[in-house]
Amino acid sequence: MALDAEMGMPMRPASAAPRKKKVRNDLALIRILQDAPMPIAGPDRSYILKHGDVLYMPDVLALPLVQAGIAAEIKYSK
Repeated sequence: MALDAEMGMPMRPASAAPRKKKVRNDLALIRILQDAPMPIAGPDRSYILKHGDVLYMPDVLALPLVQAGIAAEIKYSK
């Protein structure tokens, strides 16, 4: 087994490198119907939502807003 010259530790072969799991980023296109009472904290950013905003947002964040009547999903076809 090869040793790392600086650390003196065994080197891991490239094929043994850990693989990153693919995270599914399903996005919903929504229109904000009323100001959100507070910022919505997402995994990589926070959203400050104002009436009339149109944005893509992760499904897991958009669905509760639609169910609460704060947003409406915009359906589109490709």
